[in-house]
Amino acid sequence: MSERLRFWLALAGVPLWLAYPFALWFGPLAARQVHCAGREFTGAFDECFNDYLPIAEMAAFPLTLLLLYPFLRFAFALYVPMNRPEGWRWRLAGSSGGADCFPSLQLLTGVAMLWAILHVAALPLAGSTAPFWIYWMAWLVWLALGLRASWPLADGREP
Repeated sequence: MSERLRFWLALAGVPLWLAYPFALWFGPLAARQVHCAGREFTGAFDECFNDYLPIAEMAAFPLTLLLLYPFLRFAFALYVPMNRPEGWRWRLAGSSGGADCFPSLQLLTGVAMLWAILHVAALPLAGSTAPFWIYWMAWLVWLALGLRASWPLADGREP
């Protein structure tokens, strides 16, 4: 992978990260609409009719902004080349890159991939949930590319 491609892939994580609160808020609503389509309220509360207030989901908006810098550090460390060129481009990666942090950064990436898979598993296959399927698949692709870019090879070459 070229350095320029790595840099742009690291930056591509930013819109994915900033879109997370919207996916967290609207994804389950779309899944609920698919699951509860055509049902009418019978007077009893169930999974389709309840008095649930999304308090925790509201915290996702400020938390996403608060955790933007640590996410940027993660994204740039994941994609930084082993032989880091000097300059401003990779300063967010810190002093060590993905290959230097083996296996902790790769394990964290694997956990993030499981997190995305769990979100996808909660979505039904329907037209109204297609944007969320695309969003979570984009996360999986981004994380898999980062895992590949940060995996150290035995002979010390770049992946």
